[in-house]
Amino acid sequence: MLAPQSTAPQSVTLEPYRPPVLPAGKVCQMVVASVGDDGIIYGMTRNAGFVNTEKEFEQLVENIQQHVKSLGHQQPYTWKLGEGCAVRGSDMLWHRGKVLEVFGGCVKVRYIDQGFIEKIPVCHIFPTVLFEEVPQLCIPCQLYGLLPVGNVWQPDAVHLLKELLQHRYINVDIMELPKDPKEKMLVQIHFDGMSLATIMEHHQHAVQDKSVMLTKQHILKLADDELEDFDFSYKGLEVDEPAIGFYTYPVVPDKGKLFPVIVKHLETPNVVYITLDDMQAKLDSEDLKEALERVNQHADSLPPLSDFSAGAPCLAKYSDGQYYRAKLAGFENLNPVKLLIIHVDFGSMDTLTTDRLRQIPAELLNFPCQAIKVNLAGFRPPAIDDETERVPYKPEWSLEALWTMLSLLQGKKLLAFRVYCM
Repeated sequence: MLAPQSTAPQSVTLEPYRPPVLPAGKVCQMVVASVGDDGIIYGMTRNAGFVNTEKEFEQLVENIQQHVKSLGHQQPYTWKLGEGCAVRGSDMLWHRGKVLEVFGGCVKVRYIDQGFIEKIPVCHIFPTVLFEEVPQLCIPCQLYGLLPVGNVWQPDAVHLLKELLQHRYINVDIMELPKDPKEKMLVQIHFDGMSLATIMEHHQHAVQDKSVMLTKQHILKLADDELEDFDFSYKGLEVDEPAIGFYTYPVVPDKGKLFPVIVKHLETPNVVYITLDDMQAKLDSEDLKEALERVNQHADSLPPLSDFSAGAPCLAKYSDGQYYRAKLAGFENLNPVKLLIIHVDFGSMDTLTTDRLRQIPAELLNFPCQAIKVNLAGFRPPAIDDETERVPYKPEWSLEALWTMLSLLQGKKLLAFRVYCM
């Protein structure tokens, strides 16, 4: 058992605790203890190759509870900023702390082994330093190359970070270790196959730091200049790059001209997905079907999706076990991560986890989308509607109206003409 080092109140010192032990490698796994209002992430390493601070924390808390029993009654004390202390937290357990601010009958303290800050009545803190030979067990981490919008992390952005990270295991790429181990470690974070930076950018809470990107480009250029006299062979080292591009759509006949269509899917009674029913569309459909069959023979070996921006093309695994063309519509859930996708050849939507999404081969971008989203002219919800069952995502429409339009249109061969194009 660790031997506690307790000092009398009059000898409580500033900065009494040792800094955390930083990982020696470039990658590690952490459990996130807390996220600060300034966007700093406090994590404990848990890899077998590093100090397993998660286990050490459990043992330390147990030892502290035993030691605090012998401290006796608290005497009046004048607190100073930066002092070490014992804190009785909201979990009714004692923890190691550090004084950040003193006001009235309360003290603002940081739990040094978990990172978070709390305002505590003075009756719940004790002027003593516990187990000072044990380093702080959480490492402050800052996201590398990512700037909060407005240069300050807004409350909704911090809320999202907490929802995504707290008490969760994450994979961490260590980009830069601090010169002072008490300072922040620069990291990139990945979980469920996704980059945290991508999620924060998608929600418009942050942007890439251009100065970091320029620095990296400058370093790469210097490296190229230094190596230009050497003869390198890259044979066998090539990797397939993710497909870059977007889907195309078939050309719809001019305004006022009749053309045959098949209704593929109804979103609402007046918003539907159609496919053209002409010879070229049929040929494209057959060629696409053959290409998808070829891709599905090895689809599980395709790289997982890495671009999670809205509208990004991908392959999505359907309930029949086959992959079909799709595009991302947005994030549906964050814990666990689930994304909303649209099947571009059918019009239907689905919510999938990241392991059911793959990068799309470039050849599948050559075929135009089979489903075209259109609005039906002359249809709108009634001003008065006594139906109680409503379409959940469009409550202005009743389910009865949706079922009626489904029976009239779904899968039917019809004639259409364009009256307006946005």
